[in-house]
Amino acid sequence: DRFPRAANLRAALGMTLSADGQDAEALIAMREALELDEGEPEAARYYSGVVVAPEASSDRLAQARGYLLAALERRPADTGLLDGLARVEMDLGHPARAAALWEEARRQSPSDETLALRLAAAWEEVGRSEDARRLRAAFP
Repeated sequence: DRFPRAANLRAALGMTLSADGQDAEALIAMREALELDEGEPEAARYYSGVVVAPEASSDRLAQARGYLLAALERRPADTGLLDGLARVEMDLGHPARAAALWEEARRQSPSDETLALRLAAAWEEVGRSEDARRLRAAFP
């Protein structure tokens, strides 16, 4: 192994590889970072972005959930981590949990349209249609 055994350096390598279009190698670096430290924030964020897809297995989503929870212990106000965890919760079929996470993310970043629209979708799922409509109207 020619790379250092520091999770943050592995994650930095993964980000560099990703920026260079080497997505498979980036994912390997991120997985290695998470093996070294399951709460490495950048690796958790990247990994959750990769596994949140229509074909994602519940096992992969649960794994991403664990990484994101660990990362949020270090960075509880990180909107990217909150958003990632909310997306995983939606994919796991927990829209109320997702809505609570997006509500917290919006407190950190109230003008973020993407967060607002994702929150509105979660509110629709839990029966808060009027709240969802009002929120969507605020972002024409």
